[in-house]
Amino acid sequence: MTAPIAPGVVTSLAPFMVQLGADGVAQPCQRVAPAQVGQRGGVLILGGQRVWLGAYDQAPAPTMPKARHLILSTAQTVPSGTDTTISAGWTSGAKDDPTGIPFTNGMFVVPAAGVYALSIGAMWAANATGFRWVQFRQNGALGPTLRSAPAASGVTTQTYSLIVNAAAGDALGFTYHQTSGANLTCGGHATQTWLQCARIS
Repeated sequence: MTAPIAPGVVTSLAPFMVQLGADGVAQPCQRVAPAQVGQRGGVLILGGQRVWLGAYDQAPAPTMPKARHLILSTAQTVPSGTDTTISAGWTSGAKDDPTGIPFTNGMFVVPAAGVYALSIGAMWAANATGFRWVQFRQNGALGPTLRSAPAASGVTTQTYSLIVNAAAGDALGFTYHQTSGANLTCGGHATQTWLQCARIS
């Protein structure tokens, strides 16, 4: 019986490969488990025997969902003094992949556990009274918040980014808040009000 050879470096991905044994002698073998050039390990057929060559040096890179990029192309009303989730008026931006991360009721729904980067841009209608907020939410719970004083004249814009840990099925997104004393619109400009979400690990 041929003795199992020590772990060696895979030098070919052909159906019949050359495996370098512990003594450095090339031996023919047949790959029956996935392997990549430069990795160690795998299950091989050698002399009629299945030979396990140990664990791989590195795990394959995880499959990442593609990033979402949405724009609020239709302005939406945000009542004064009320946390508001904007769920209507969103359309795909130039880099958006709608098959990547689901977006439902104004929130991104995480398809797999991981670390996610979220960004928001908000453009508020001209009004110099009160303050403007964009508030991160995870499963409805309030997280980090950006509060800004309104511009003395013209529109007020805000941008905010953060990185969060999320479990599969978590709802990630933002609510909007303003204290102008009256209804105020947000959005309506394709490059000024947007949402982005991407898994980074």
